[in-house]
Amino acid sequence: PERWSSFTEYRNAKLQYFSDGGYSWEVTEEDYQSALQKLQAQNMLTILLDNWDNSTEKLGAWIGDDHAFVMPEEPANTHKHSYVPTEEERQQISELLSYDIRLYDALAEAEKARAG
Repeated sequence: PERWSSFTEYRNAKLQYFSDGGYSWEVTEEDYQSALQKLQAQNMLTILLDNWDNSTEKLGAWIGDDHAFVMPEEPANTHKHSYVPTEEERQQISELLSYDIRLYDALAEAEKARAG
């Protein structure tokens, strides 16, 4: 096997150059399992942004200061969001993010089970 002095050297050799077209190599089930194991480790804090209020409490408890992260009320998003992706675009992004979605769902399910 070839030896690389850094991940960047490996990636450059593998891809020939950096691409702005998204990630450029396949993510495997082994990669997914490895990421999930790391994210569920005892020394890892995962925070789900769709439950931000509870997440700030969790973060405060993690660092030992329950009052460290009292967040002000965020104003509503006032930007107009007129673009609606096509079904094909939705399908493409779902495929690209399939492992990310699986990781998030697994962590959300674990969080739900812990909360009880």
